[in-house]
Amino acid sequence: MGGIVGVYGYYNQQPAQEVLIRKMIQAIKHRGPAEAGEYYDQELALGYRRLGIPAKEEEQQPQFNEDHSKVLVLDGEIYNYRQLYQYLRGKGHYFQTDSDAEVVLHLYEEKGVDFLGDLEGMFSLALWDKRARRLILARDQFGIKPLYYWADGYRLLFASEIKALFQDQSVARELNPRSVADYLAYLYVPAPRSIFLGIYKLPPGYYLLCSPEGYVVRRYWDIEPSPQAEEEAEKKYQQTLLNLLLESVRLSLSNDNGMPIDLLLSGGLDSAILLALGQRLGAALRGYTLGFKEAELDERSPARLLAYYFNIPYQEGIGDLKLMMRRLDQMIQFYDEPLGEAAAILTYEIASQAAAQRQIQTAISGDGGREIFTPCYRYGLPLEGSCLKQHGSAAVVDFCPQAGGVRRGRAAGWFSRLFQSRPDLAEDSLARICFNSMVCFPIEEIERILTEDFFHELGGYDPFILFHDLYRKPNSTEPCSRLQYVEMKTYLPDNVLARVDRAAMANSLRVRLPLLNSKLVEFWAQVPIRVRLKGTEERYLLRKTMEGILPSAIVWRKEEKIESPLRNLLLAESSLMEEEWFQDVWRSPLSEILNFDELNSLWQRQQRGKYDQSRQIWAVLFLCRWYHQHMSRTSGCAKEDAEPALVAC
Repeated sequence: MGGIVGVYGYYNQQPAQEVLIRKMIQAIKHRGPAEAGEYYDQELALGYRRLGIPAKEEEQQPQFNEDHSKVLVLDGEIYNYRQLYQYLRGKGHYFQTDSDAEVVLHLYEEKGVDFLGDLEGMFSLALWDKRARRLILARDQFGIKPLYYWADGYRLLFASEIKALFQDQSVARELNPRSVADYLAYLYVPAPRSIFLGIYKLPPGYYLLCSPEGYVVRRYWDIEPSPQAEEEAEKKYQQTLLNLLLESVRLSLSNDNGMPIDLLLSGGLDSAILLALGQRLGAALRGYTLGFKEAELDERSPARLLAYYFNIPYQEGIGDLKLMMRRLDQMIQFYDEPLGEAAAILTYEIASQAAAQRQIQTAISGDGGREIFTPCYRYGLPLEGSCLKQHGSAAVVDFCPQAGGVRRGRAAGWFSRLFQSRPDLAEDSLARICFNSMVCFPIEEIERILTEDFFHELGGYDPFILFHDLYRKPNSTEPCSRLQYVEMKTYLPDNVLARVDRAAMANSLRVRLPLLNSKLVEFWAQVPIRVRLKGTEERYLLRKTMEGILPSAIVWRKEEKIESPLRNLLLAESSLMEEEWFQDVWRSPLSEILNFDELNSLWQRQQRGKYDQSRQIWAVLFLCRWYHQHMSRTSGCAKEDAEPALVAC
């Protein structure tokens, strides 16, 4: 656990520079303050930072096989490495340590690149095959651990964080215009792009294979949302789900040798499931909750109920919104890309207080559960009936502004007849409806908020294109299944998991996410929609499964969205004033990117109180603060370069 970096001169075979690799290692020191490791082999260099939890000599990296022909650096943990260890021992492999990194090396010896499909955990890795002169980069199925790369046709650089790549003077600090548009639409930058031109994220479930012939990015795992047509008894689904949840929690707790594990207890269903199942498995769990004096944000009451019900050690911290705003710039220095949801500052505060006040080193969290089990949560779309698709024509009327002046019954009938003759239009319309229901700035507003010159650099690009392509990719025609796929490919890795990783690493905290288990998610994707949800309850099957295991008040508790109240409260606590805010933008190079007049209009609409523009204002505020920390005054933007082709295996 920590961070990895590396350089491979795959084309020109120039010797790797030790000075560069050490600068890259130093740039991510916060991810692993315990110690550093490095390895050199002519045109290749690998670097590693270790977090130091737990401090075991055999976990030092880089890790080698017996004859040093294969080398590995690994950020993260392989939860099922003990099972893989036994399998490999049975195949005749000899081990020198008890580390998951050595297991990965031997698994590669046994299976080649197919070894990735056997790994369960959170990881990004770089594996060097010395004899084949081949480098493999890989990222876990969900994107819990980050991995960025840059290539110029001669060399490949990679790192856990972008700041390490900038240690090479050849890597330009230039904004990608399309990524800026993506940020304004999604409030994050979806993979494979990053906010910077020429720097890419390795997508979750993919690996990069690099040799003297070049490099290619390929997929090794994907979810296929295709709910079964034949339904089984609901009780059978519940039992299978419970067994998979238990196994997921067991794997995430199995390598701690009985040491106490802290649970980041939110009071919601996801963290409650971890508590109940962890205790059933005999884990020594301790609860920690961050509370607030503001009732809209405070979850101490349900967290206390859970701690009392399961009789676990429990501790609380208190968050101060004013102090959180004062520490905003401190937080942003760890975020190499802008994250425009206010929840990012909350995640950072939880990690900061947990590590500093309670000296927590290892924690488990329910993050990711909402995106897996409640994919329609963010979209505010109707769930009545067995699936959204059954209400497609009515949904278009309800959610399309163009239908505002049309009588609802006649409009629904017209759309219904149209969709029967053109089902492709029905799918595209639902995709557009879903996108519009969650987007921050649609392309029409992006055109107004960007300067004319900067908008021209988009070359006709619309952030909806990415959403549309992902929405249409699954074989299933169920909108809820399609949204699950979109959430897992975008919002989950590039927003939720990005903020969890950066916040945890900034505070030397290891956070495991047991609900992100490939077998669990694969099962859930096959469960019929009519079994998963009932009426407007999208978590019906999950809640029914936990009946009798959790208190009823927790199982059926309605979980409120905190993003909007948190954002408004943070803005209210901010010392930000209109003149200070816009003068700051006007004086900066951002005036070449953002339209000052439109920002002023945005602010005025918020001040009048007729429309809630807090989401848009917070997004621009975060972008401005991020820009001042991560971009030089001479940086600008450049034209879009050729993106790497992603290959499905």
